[in-house]
Amino acid sequence: MSSKGPQSTGWLRPGLGWSNSRESWLERLGIIVWLAAAYLLWRYGGSLSGPLQALFIGALVAALAVLLRRGWLRLFGPVFFYDAIRLVRQRRQLWVRVGYVAALGLLLTWVYVLWYYDFVRDSGNVPLRAMAQIANVYFEVFMVVQFLVVVLLTPSYVAGAIADEKERKTLEFLLATDLRNREIVFGKLASRVGGVALFILAGLPVLSLVQFFGGVDPDRVLAGFAATLITLLSLAAVSIFASVVTKRAREAIVLAYLLALTYFATSFLILSVMEYSTINDPIVALFGRTVTGADLIYVCTIGNPVIAMMWLEHGMRAGGGARTNGELFDLLRDYAIFHSVVIILCIAFAVWRVRALALRQSYAAVPRAKGRRWRERPEVGDEPIVWKEVFVESGLRMSLAGRFATILILLLSFAPFIIIIWNTFIDPSYWHPPGPWWSKQVWERFASDLNEWVRVAGTVVACLLLLAVAVRGAGSIRGERDRQTFDSLLTTPLSANRILWGKWLGCLLGVRAGWVWLGMIWLTALATGAVHLGAVPGMVIALAVYASAFAWIGIWFSLICRSGLRATMATILTCLFAGGGYFLAFGLCCMMPLSLLSHGPMDEAELLINVMSGLSPTVVVAWLPFRIFDKQELVFVGRELPFTPFAIIGIFVWVGISFFVSTRVVNRFRRQTNRVPYGPEMPEPPKEQPRKMKAAGEDDGK
Repeated sequence: MSSKGPQSTGWLRPGLGWSNSRESWLERLGIIVWLAAAYLLWRYGGSLSGPLQALFIGALVAALAVLLRRGWLRLFGPVFFYDAIRLVRQRRQLWVRVGYVAALGLLLTWVYVLWYYDFVRDSGNVPLRAMAQIANVYFEVFMVVQFLVVVLLTPSYVAGAIADEKERKTLEFLLATDLRNREIVFGKLASRVGGVALFILAGLPVLSLVQFFGGVDPDRVLAGFAATLITLLSLAAVSIFASVVTKRAREAIVLAYLLALTYFATSFLILSVMEYSTINDPIVALFGRTVTGADLIYVCTIGNPVIAMMWLEHGMRAGGGARTNGELFDLLRDYAIFHSVVIILCIAFAVWRVRALALRQSYAAVPRAKGRRWRERPEVGDEPIVWKEVFVESGLRMSLAGRFATILILLLSFAPFIIIIWNTFIDPSYWHPPGPWWSKQVWERFASDLNEWVRVAGTVVACLLLLAVAVRGAGSIRGERDRQTFDSLLTTPLSANRILWGKWLGCLLGVRAGWVWLGMIWLTALATGAVHLGAVPGMVIALAVYASAFAWIGIWFSLICRSGLRATMATILTCLFAGGGYFLAFGLCCMMPLSLLSHGPMDEAELLINVMSGLSPTVVVAWLPFRIFDKQELVFVGRELPFTPFAIIGIFVWVGISFFVSTRVVNRFRRQTNRVPYGPEMPEPPKEQPRKMKAAGEDDGK
């Protein structure tokens, strides 16, 4: 058979083994040369300076682009060009980038105004050191904003690449073509990564304006953008893995965020082991080097960007050696190696299993349950919508990776509790308790440590549950339309209010296992005296109010969005901002520039921070677990204003938000389903009066 044709440029031809065409041999040679150059750079690049390393890395990327342009590697294929053009032509992407650039420009203007107020107003001149300082301040704020944008947008933008095709039943057509798995996966991945990269590159013109203020160290700029790019690629690889193993885009997005959060929490728990003095003891000798516990902790935690900055700042590298500014690129190299392993593993699994998992999810037979179910469903009762949402709808169908991440987070939430018990009663040599284990001082310290555990672990679990409630609400109405069961629901005699309130109650009760999880944490704290019994009613009321509002927000986006993917992303971003994300904008725009420029405390902002904290569910949930009602626990910011009034006002504000959004949801649902009732606010149209019949010979009076 001739080697010409669409499959002649690959390594393998379906059913024919290795291809011996000229293009195939050029492909192999190009890959070998490129890998050899990458190995030489990795092996001997440590002796080069940071800019030279960046130059050679750019040359490798350019060489890879040439190989792909020639078609020798065939990683992308037509899927990449089609998906890239389709995404670029969306007007929404353009407006989002314009808004991002405008926000960065306004941020630069605001930092400049603060700098002018701090330096120029008093002295009347412009010192050169102050001009360089404003450039460095804005660069730090710019990099934080850019990094947060990458972390928030990448999973939502990439995780739906394959799962969205499954939902629209179009992946089967791609699998029926002669496209290989790698062309489908790499094409989808490259187009989505390119979209996020364009979003990030849009801020470069604004960053270039700092050159007028003296510029920034090129090494810092290079390291910052390199770390951002590495994080982008790693999150994209995890997202494409989640998109392959899940069936729906909403589940893929949740799984991508969940995997990232799991590693983030696990790395901090592993880092806490650094407190023990035996961490530097040798464990094993590997390649002529003694590996200690600190080395293993460094390897496991270097992928966390926050911990990586801690390693850089505090000089905590393996062995406890001090770090210098010249080791910035060494840390960046280790960060890149860790995430390169993650990228290779996730993409390799996605390429290997995309076809098999897609066919299994689409056409696999559902096994019949043998025997009786271990848990029988109750009777439908008077509220069929609630019964359907709680006992029939499964919500998010987590894959094996999602279940593993959920179980790991569950174990991590109770790991500090076990560590505190161990360090207090079993092995107190490191903590040095003030007396024997039965003394009052030891139990006071034990309860105080558990109170901190409840404030951290309980807050994290509560925030995850509130997001789960909102995400479930985002799929309540949109999911009915996607499954084409919405019309059947409207044919029932149920009113609009009963349907919507049943959906709302189903969102709250659908995560009942999570409420049990949070209840176990609080019961443990109550049993050990770490939380006062009087704090329980406040926590129950606060969580009920916040969960109600978050459920209505999710249902609202489920009504107005055209797809489940958009509804989920809009719900997640809105809830993150309303739950305390506005602190990020306030800190980056006000507190961080003022603290870096003025080098002093911001006592004037105490009242404003208390007001903002009272409106944040995250802050209120973290503040509520009282142990003893003293002044120290009642004050959140500063030393004068108690936080209790602000928390109560914030809860009432969220009650108003819940009422307002629920009213809007009911009215919008009635208009969409043509179930608008006639009432005082919408009077019934007047009936047409019958015309009076004219008698024979009667004229019009003209």
